[in-house]
Amino acid sequence: MNITEIAFYGVLILIAINLILFFALLINKIVNNRKAEENKRLAVFYEAMIYQYISEKEKEIPKPKNAEERGILKNIILDSFLKYEPSTHGHLRKIARETGFVEEEMKALKNPSDLRKAVAAYALGILRIREALPLLKKIRTDQRELSQCVTRALIQIGGTEEIDHVITNMKSTDYAQKAKVLELLSEITEEDIFPQMETYMKGEDPVKKSLAIETLGTRKDVRVKPYIREGLFSEEKEVKISALKAAISLKCFDCGEMKNLLSVLLQDKDWEIRAFTARAMSHAEDPDEEVLSGLKKLMEDPNWFVRFNASESLFQLGEKGVLALSENLFSTDSFARDKAWGIISRELALYDLRGRISGFRNGDQILENINTYKKKKMEVRTNA
Repeated sequence: MNITEIAFYGVLILIAINLILFFALLINKIVNNRKAEENKRLAVFYEAMIYQYISEKEKEIPKPKNAEERGILKNIILDSFLKYEPSTHGHLRKIARETGFVEEEMKALKNPSDLRKAVAAYALGILRIREALPLLKKIRTDQRELSQCVTRALIQIGGTEEIDHVITNMKSTDYAQKAKVLELLSEITEEDIFPQMETYMKGEDPVKKSLAIETLGTRKDVRVKPYIREGLFSEEKEVKISALKAAISLKCFDCGEMKNLLSVLLQDKDWEIRAFTARAMSHAEDPDEEVLSGLKKLMEDPNWFVRFNASESLFQLGEKGVLALSENLFSTDSFARDKAWGIISRELALYDLRGRISGFRNGDQILENINTYKKKKMEVRTNA
């Protein structure tokens, strides 16, 4: 056999291999598509059966025949828990128990795999399976995802009963404790958390106190107002910040005697206090000279976040605030000038500020300030 024949047969072999691979991939794709269609039909079937069951038109759900079908049913049950009203959750839990879903996930909490335990904790939390609480509390881990799934499940299942356990446990973790607990508390939707939060607010633990004040503010619970006042007088930085955040959430500048403490808050050594005070001032219903001049002064603050909040708050105070911003275009402080112009130019370009100004009593003065600033800015560029 000469070289030409060898090359010819070599090409034929390569073509044959490519054809085999092509048809193998094609067959695999066809099989996968058929399986996907079957799974889709099965999901639709289970969705319909679950709807019939919670409507009390069906007495039982057919048990899955294999692991793949169990996985499909699990996802449908979890989706249904989020989709349907709480009044149906008892029916859904019964389905989860009768089809072996709950038993399987309870066993998985003892699985050596952190990922499998995390998935189980997530599912049991969604389903609110109370018998899972002892097993969940036994899990000790530094693995972030597993820790988050376990703590979320504890809150979802136990509600306020488990808050102490969660806070104590999260003190040993390496991620932002308060932010995470606040997120978890948002999972409690089926009970009034105020009694437990009030216990914290009356206690001496600054972590729990700040957490409780901020949580109630986020939930727009006006019963927190007396504790906002106490928080503003606190020597603890985090408690004072939480009180300011609660006032912001409630859009309540006048609650907590903030007005009487303004001179102290505006000069606080911690920039966070000054920043959140500036933001809270945007809710002053009828801003007086102390509020306006305080915000103008904060626009000269060395911290950019304080300057940002002060300028945005001034703009949100309506005509008086816009006038104050236009006056700050001539501040001796370059930070204040730049920030004032940044807000005004943004609103002129994007939100028809000029049209709003035309309806202001002091509209002519505001426009004069803006035009004078623009003229001076142009002169500087020309001379440069």
